[in-house]
Amino acid sequence: MEKDYRTASGKFWQTVWRLRRGKQLSANTVYSGGRELLASTGDIVGRWKEYFEDLLNPTDTPSVEEPEAEDSEVDSFITQAEVTEVVQQLLHGKAPGVDEIRPEYLKSLDVVGLSWLTRLCNIAWQSGTVPLDWATGVVVPLFKKGDRRGANSFGQLGLKNAEDQVKPQCAEYGQDAKTLRAITGGGGHSALITESGELLVCGQNRKGQLGLGHVSEVMTFQLCQLPVSRTVQQVSCGWDFTIILTGSGGVYQWGTGLLSQAKRVLNPQPVPDHLSSKEPCLVTGLDHVSAKSVSAGSAHCACLTGEISQEVQWLLCLLNQLGGVECPCEVLADVDPKGEVIVLTPCHKNGHLPPVGHFIPLQCPQKTSG
Repeated sequence: MEKDYRTASGKFWQTVWRLRRGKQLSANTVYSGGRELLASTGDIVGRWKEYFEDLLNPTDTPSVEEPEAEDSEVDSFITQAEVTEVVQQLLHGKAPGVDEIRPEYLKSLDVVGLSWLTRLCNIAWQSGTVPLDWATGVVVPLFKKGDRRGANSFGQLGLKNAEDQVKPQCAEYGQDAKTLRAITGGGGHSALITESGELLVCGQNRKGQLGLGHVSEVMTFQLCQLPVSRTVQQVSCGWDFTIILTGSGGVYQWGTGLLSQAKRVLNPQPVPDHLSSKEPCLVTGLDHVSAKSVSAGSAHCACLTGEISQEVQWLLCLLNQLGGVECPCEVLADVDPKGEVIVLTPCHKNGHLPPVGHFIPLQCPQKTSG
């Protein structure tokens, strides 16, 4: 500290402040409306529900005198100029609502798009009602400080409860002790693969991402049955969907987390079954290739096919937020004979998006020397 005092005063005072504060213990508690301390998860969630109900549905709003007839603007219309001005003031990078429409999408609208948006706003203004998506809020708890490792809001740790855990605990995953070969997790669900190739799942399930045929949360690991008797080679979890690779090379996917995006982009074309299934569903269109590996991101997934020593071919599921944006539909790549050099070159086809909702082959014909 003496050295910091002379050479780095900022670091010195940070150390002093930390020592003065001492060890801070965070308590997962809130006060009830009657100022009673609540500690259990159920009571805390109930208190938050009560708080938001009171906040968003006030019963003691002050009365407002009826405006004079000549001052009333209820019968007036919203102009396209007003809508255009408000849209241009939207900030970039803001989170979308349940409709997955981002501010960037609205700011990219042309005159025709803005006229339709103006028409929609006037319908809401004149009728006094708005679509359900507009009235539905997404409340997401944001991590501020403390230990991230114990998140268990949906029972994804498989401990028969939804209490956050500070220390590692042993989870039960079957009557008999089983050796695990793989473990992974998504936005709020977990998946295990046993040595015998069985798939065990638990956690959040409101979009059927556990593949159990229902949407109830599961707080202990349960066996996920495949349509036919097959072993699971690999599993990867998206935010609210799951994709697996079986021992025979089949690719299965389930969970409706990508369904709303698929409906909006594919309309009026039908949505592939694996995007609307709450049970393991075979991904079609991969009959002509040999799948070797699968991987999932928040809102997209990929499948690696072919042998590594041969041509590398990626099959990419473009189900992320790409509406109206140019996207590369080819990637040129090659592997050195020794497997040391890989070159990726984005390539567009007239700037158009490939079909969304299906796995798209990305060609790899270019060779290069190290």
